[in-house]
Amino acid sequence: TKNSSQEDMISEIKSELREVQSGLETATNDLHVKEMDLVESENKNKDINIQNELLISRFDERTNELLALRREKEQLDKSYQESEKKTQALLQKEKMKSNAYKVKALEAHAKTIQAKQLLREMPK
Repeated sequence: TKNSSQEDMISEIKSELREVQSGLETATNDLHVKEMDLVESENKNKDINIQNELLISRFDERTNELLALRREKEQLDKSYQESEKKTQALLQKEKMKSNAYKVKALEAHAKTIQAKQLLREMPK
């Protein structure tokens, strides 16, 4: 029975070793799967980082374009305001000329009326 007891013990130890080995294989396989998942996640993160860099680059380009357009608009606004001032000055000058012509025309008309009056008053 001593021999049988040792064989039972050896059999039990072998069985436990098989269970431990099976658990170890399962754990190793799980670890391998997790490592693969980690590599896949890292690759996805790299892709996302590349896409983010591209988006940031495009955003910077658009921002620079908008700033350039804003400067251009400010220049156009300034140019428009200067043109408006010049136009108003020219209109004012033309109004003054027009008024001067009206005054001369009125003076000429008044002289004409005076001349007619003088002609009427002259003895015939």
